[in-house]
Amino acid sequence: MNDGSGDSAEGFGACLGDLMDSRRFGHPSGARVTAAQLARALSVDSSLVHHWRADRRLPSKSYLKGIAAALRLTEGDRLRLKTAFERTEQLREQGQVVPRTRQHIISRSLQRASGQRSEIETVAPVPQEFTELPLDKNVISLDGTENIVRYAIRLVSQAQWLSEPHSESIYLTFAGMRDAVEAAGLHLIPWWHGAVRQALQNGWDVYNIINLDRNVQRSIGIIDGMYAYLGTRGAFKPFYALRPGTMAVPYGMCVAPGVGALLFLATHLEGHVDAAIYFPAQGHKHEIELLVAHCRQQLDPTLSAQLLENISADESGKRTFNHRLATAERIGGNRFLVKDGLSSLVFPATYYQDGSVWFEAQSALHRSEQSDLHLERLRSFYQHVQVHKYQDVCSKRAILRLVQHGLISRDDIVASTGYHILPEARKSLLEQVILLLHSYPNYELAILDEDEEGELLQTFWEAVGDHTVFLESWRPAEFDEEGEQEIELVITEPMIVQAYHAYGQSLWNKVRSHNRERDYVIYWLMRCLRYLTGEESDLPEPGHQLM
Repeated sequence: MNDGSGDSAEGFGACLGDLMDSRRFGHPSGARVTAAQLARALSVDSSLVHHWRADRRLPSKSYLKGIAAALRLTEGDRLRLKTAFERTEQLREQGQVVPRTRQHIISRSLQRASGQRSEIETVAPVPQEFTELPLDKNVISLDGTENIVRYAIRLVSQAQWLSEPHSESIYLTFAGMRDAVEAAGLHLIPWWHGAVRQALQNGWDVYNIINLDRNVQRSIGIIDGMYAYLGTRGAFKPFYALRPGTMAVPYGMCVAPGVGALLFLATHLEGHVDAAIYFPAQGHKHEIELLVAHCRQQLDPTLSAQLLENISADESGKRTFNHRLATAERIGGNRFLVKDGLSSLVFPATYYQDGSVWFEAQSALHRSEQSDLHLERLRSFYQHVQVHKYQDVCSKRAILRLVQHGLISRDDIVASTGYHILPEARKSLLEQVILLLHSYPNYELAILDEDEEGELLQTFWEAVGDHTVFLESWRPAEFDEEGEQEIELVITEPMIVQAYHAYGQSLWNKVRSHNRERDYVIYWLMRCLRYLTGEESDLPEPGHQLM
């Protein structure tokens, strides 16, 4: 490994991960270098290192020397890291997906097989102790939150041994088990996610019935926790009680027909699960049928509603998603957007019109439809920005990618075609954004330094008025597949929408003050524009800097 040869097709993330796994930072314990350790050495957020390893982000060149010094790389490994960086940079400029090497795929496969937790995943394979240890054959009571959560993981994990197809579904009547798992210990979260996801992959449908409240962090956490369950063979179906605080079933349950059921109880004022009763399926068929009937009663439309709509990420799904965006934006209201790229609403109208390069990059069958849709969204924007606040959060690096290479945001409907914005169109776009900032006091743009990004841009989301939230995210594909899996969600539950607006304001206030000040943002964008016009020879840096 130290000869610098590496894999000629190696991406930066795989290379960095391998080098981190082979270094020890001088610790006698022999533990590999973690993202947190490398982040401290570079004075960045650890989540940024996770993004580098997953090839979701590419660091600026200035970080390469720091990484090499922190990992004490040999000359050969320095060359290997530099080569992987340049290859990944070239692939990104060409709009191509960074391939994962066979070595990287095998490494992830072994990691899953051995039950090790990955730092960049929230889903981990369930250890054998959960999947192979038989469940009790008699009714038992359980005490202690961690003990109960471990038993719940065993119950869901062992559902995979049932023959398929499944005529029944798994029912969960609590907030995705999140509250109980966190009370038991954060180390159990990836295993719980792994157990539920494996059941979904094996064909089970999973109904999750929850109560919502006005706790912003809990609401955001519930949605974040659901990403692990989407894009599977079985369907994950979250519902929420229409009358908060009440349910047809007055206690939490985890029911896997044919396997068993757990009733969760909270006996102390803290409110989290600390006691449970387990019923095995054998000998208690009637009791489990009764519990399933209780759960299905809660799914009555007068008692609950589906929490989110999961839209397919194929071309047809993209069109549906854009139609939903146009409808919500026509209704209007305050809008908050978090995205690793400029909002599609700040592009000039000519960008979407017949004859533009973007127009020609669309599939021939739907060009006119998508053009009309985006122009409708622009009309809604200019109407509502007169009276409603529009706040966008975008990274400086995304703008620099666009300025330097013409790369568009990955959520654009033509992003997969290798489409690039031509230099003249890049200038028009920057001029348009600067004009908007000058002309519309209700439009605000925050531009993030590289060390501010963290986990902020892993999910693109937009909260529109008091009525709709749109989310787009990308989760790693399974270890034997290439690339990433895109997930598109629409949420119309009012408390969740309100929570995202409140969450957005908390994020906005955490951005460095000058990065959200109108004058500085205009100054920074003007520097990018002068680079395009040849008035400046260097682009501004994506890191922390003042005027």
